[in-house]
Amino acid sequence: MFVQEIDKKIEAFKSEIEKLEAERAAQAKKLEGFTAFENDIQKVCRDFGVSREELFLSQGDYIVDWVKSLSKLGERPEVYNELKAYFARVIAREGTTRKSPAKKANKGPKLEVGTYKNPKTGEKIEKIKRNPKTLDEWIKEHGFETVRGWKV
Repeated sequence: MFVQEIDKKIEAFKSEIEKLEAERAAQAKKLEGFTAFENDIQKVCRDFGVSREELFLSQGDYIVDWVKSLSKLGERPEVYNELKAYFARVIAREGTTRKSPAKKANKGPKLEVGTYKNPKTGEKIEKIKRNPKTLDEWIKEHGFETVRGWKV
């Protein structure tokens, strides 16, 4: 009785081993195909004077579509996760550089809140939070101290 059960297990494992060996052979064939494909790409680049970058750029739309299709898979390949992490870092870096110029827009000393009257034109400008464009122009033209003296 025990011998028969062991024999059944051995047969099951032999069957499993055969399946795994067939899978290994299929994987080896795919790897061989990938190597042949890489060699063909190198040959095309050499024969037609095309760089790898130009080749990939020419296929850009297909690559974008392919990456988008990866996002719809239940189990995403590692390349998708690497690309996602990379572009998240790029976006984060761009986000911080975009904010920097706004900080540099500081125009120096601030005028007090109030109304300013240009004695040469008689024009009045009210400053509440930020300087209105006209007020900034006055500062550039006449200087900060002069415009500060125009407060009414």
